[in-house]
Amino acid sequence: MSSLLLLLALAAILVALAYYSFRVEPNWLEVTRIELALPRLPAALDGLVVAHLSDLHVGERVSPALVRRAIDVCNAARPDLVAITGDVTDHGWEIDQAIEELRRLKPRPVYAILGNHDYRVGEGRARALTAALQGLGMVVLRNEAVPYERCGTRLWIVGLDDPCTERDDLAKAQAGLGPDDYPRLLLTHSPQTMAQLRRGEADLALAGHTHGGQIFVPILTDLLLRWFYSRFSHGLYWRHGTALYVNRGLGSLGVRARLFRRPEVTVLTLRSARAGQAD
Repeated sequence: MSSLLLLLALAAILVALAYYSFRVEPNWLEVTRIELALPRLPAALDGLVVAHLSDLHVGERVSPALVRRAIDVCNAARPDLVAITGDVTDHGWEIDQAIEELRRLKPRPVYAILGNHDYRVGEGRARALTAALQGLGMVVLRNEAVPYERCGTRLWIVGLDDPCTERDDLAKAQAGLGPDDYPRLLLTHSPQTMAQLRRGEADLALAGHTHGGQIFVPILTDLLLRWFYSRFSHGLYWRHGTALYVNRGLGSLGVRARLFRRPEVTVLTLRSARAGQAD
């Protein structure tokens, strides 16, 4: 009898977890708010607010209502700028649907880069997506850097093309920057970029791609993430003096399911500081 009760209890737990991971968590948005001190951030940029969206995967594997809630969060935060770090679409062809959702995003400027899913059906679709985003007034960066200016002080936005499809070129993206062109905000789809980043090349890096593992299984998820993506799975890290935030994204891969890795919007408030952070 006790064995039967145990089996029934395990079955009930599995059913509950399945329901939660398929029906609840994929639609349960988490808003992560971080205040981050950067040693080289000038006083004129103190209090700068950056809203970070990633991995929207607009298509059948994300709820339109979730994307709209994420955009509402960005609008309500009234950020100084918005960063979108790739995988705007799921298969590359959902451009019209993505633009319809992103049209509601009010803050400007918006800086965007592309991810591997945006290239899934070829370079032509990626160019079409780039043009469509630019049509909304967004700045789409593909291995290039542009300045954001406030109170006569510049923050350089360095945007990499997708590293997962080997389109990234960090040297090209920084080619026009001089030794005094700091601070720098690096946008990259994958945190794997940190392996090629040298000390001092960026002050803050924003990435996505990993979904935080999407389905968390103790030990196994972390091992797989390290194997495929490096040790930067989700959240805040410091490496060689650069702060890195890896966003868990909105959409899902494979199936619309998440387990203990909720979809996320990040709102970062940057603070000026002279003291460095330990690696």
